[in-house]
Order: sequence, then C-alpha cells, then structure tokens
Amino acid sequence: MAGFSLRDSAAFDEWQFFQSEKLKNELAGALRRLALAYSSQVETNRAIQTARRWLTLDLLNEEAHRLLMQIRNRGPAECRTAPIPGMPADSEG
Repeated sequence: MAGFSLRDSAAFDEWQFFQSEKLKNELAGALRRLALAYSSQVETNRAIQTARRWLTLDLLNEEAHRLLMQIRNRGPAECRTAPIPGMPADSEG
C-alpha cells in the first residue's frame, strides 16, 4: 500500500501507518526465529542470509547485528569476510 492514500483521510493514513508497522514487526519476529533456527542447525549460509534480511528492516537493531556476528564467527572464513549490511567497507590505505 506504499504511496496509496485517501484524500482528507487522516484516520486512514494513521491506520495504514500502524498496519505497516505491525506487519514489519511480525516480519522481523519471523526472520529472527528463522535465523536462530538456521543457526542452531548449523545452516550458516541460510542463517546469514536471514539475519541480513532482518537487518534490512532496521539497520540499528543490535540483536540482529549480534546474531549475525555470532553466526559469522562460527562459520567458515569466507563468512567472516562478507560485508555486513549498513556497515562501511574496510578501506585499506
């Protein structure tokens, strides 16, 4: 419903905002549970992908960052060098 609104309908806009936030929070919860499940089953790549998707919803989510770092540290070396969403890449110089 992005971009959709009714003229002179503050009540609809408010309802739409809260529905959007509710759905975003539900998605974040589902992605959290899925990332934890993949992590516990040592599905490193899937856990990383899911945690990254979770981070796209809120780049300041500390729990998501912490989980992603824990998964990456337990995984193979190539997992540790992949960039983290929202974080600046290391520059050599």
